[in-house]
Amino acid sequence: RILCLLGAAAAACVPVSHAFIHPSLSVKPTSSVPKSAMCLSATSPDNIDASLLPTETSRRQVLLSTAVTMAGMILSTGAAHATVSPESLIADLELSLDKLKPIPSLLEKQEWDGVRTILKTPPVNQLWNLGDAKNTILQLAKATDEYELIDIKDELSLSLQMCDQLTYDNVFVYYQPGNGKIKVKEPVELAEKAMKQLSQAIDMAKSAVN
Repeated sequence: RILCLLGAAAAACVPVSHAFIHPSLSVKPTSSVPKSAMCLSATSPDNIDASLLPTETSRRQVLLSTAVTMAGMILSTGAAHATVSPESLIADLELSLDKLKPIPSLLEKQEWDGVRTILKTPPVNQLWNLGDAKNTILQLAKATDEYELIDIKDELSLSLQMCDQLTYDNVFVYYQPGNGKIKVKEPVELAEKAMKQLSQAIDMAKSAVN
């Protein structure tokens, strides 16, 4: 019985024409056994099932599917950018200006967290804290071909950044060694300067659109 089992196992891993068949078994080799039932030989390419290999048609289908997917992504991205109109960007700047107006008063009251919340929240933070890719004024400069806005963008970004830095320093002034002093005048001046720069950008953008 053990020999029969070993013979059957060997027959599963050897081509039928070379299989050892125990004399007591009535099974006889036959040429009708399909190739898929035989073990493949690594040194015999003729034994490889052609259906397992990629065909020219399947390769073309994969390439076509990939191209369609990439084209869809590009079109969807372009459509997203196309929906941002100059008027919408100008509206964002006007909203930012309204958000900045309470800052001088908050600084006078030493409400540092309130000031930094405004500066770090959209749409104001897009003007200085999220990089050029999301900067509203830079997008507006590209949309209107008014590239003088880029200079204002840089100046405004610096004003808002310094206002935030000085406000942040005031939070920890009492925890620093030495005779620390709260600065209110400087960040107030920077906030007011930023509002003037932003107003200038809005007027320039409106003139470019009209």
